[in-house]
Amino acid sequence: MQQFKNGNIGKSKIPGKHGGTPQQFSQVSIEIDDKPGQLAAIFATAGSANVNIEDVRIDHALGKQVAVIDLFVDTKSLKSLTDALTNDGWKLRSIANAD
Repeated sequence: MQQFKNGNIGKSKIPGKHGGTPQQFSQVSIEIDDKPGQLAAIFATAGSANVNIEDVRIDHALGKQVAVIDLFVDTKSLKSLTDALTNDGWKLRSIANAD
């Protein structure tokens, strides 16, 4: 058990983005068609809402022509991003607010 505690203490000392304190991000999962231009369009929507994407994960569905994109953003930007994505017609699968 002490090893886990030591590991957690060590992890807390690792600096976050740009050497700052570690941050928690909110996650938005979007289902997209697995075709060219979809990811660029999502990034453009985020950019038009003035939302910085901190991280992204892509999971392709086996046997289907769809993928799930997980976007990680500062929690303060979550509503702006989800509003922009919804207004542009993207299919949101889930929203995980870090707060």
